[in-house]
Amino acid sequence: MKRVLRFSKIMLMLTILFTLAACSEEEKSSKEKQVEEKIAYSFEHPETKQKYKVVHAYKLYTSLIDQLEKNQEDAGEVYQNKI
Repeated sequence: MKRVLRFSKIMLMLTILFTLAACSEEEKSSKEKQVEEKIAYSFEHPETKQKYKVVHAYKLYTSLIDQLEKNQEDAGEVYQNKI
């Protein structure tokens, strides 16, 4: 009986945890939205109505290179933050 009760508590806590994690979507700042608009192109196929989003990732590297040239920071950390 104790095992069933313990399992039920764990399942309840995991359910609550996953629900809260799914609800914590962060709002993008206006600057991030502008950057995304410049690097992403969205369109829909006229026959199938399938939506596509093309991201020009090479545009992300210019700001990364600029920041690395200005500051001699850890390249891996800067890469994770920018890209």
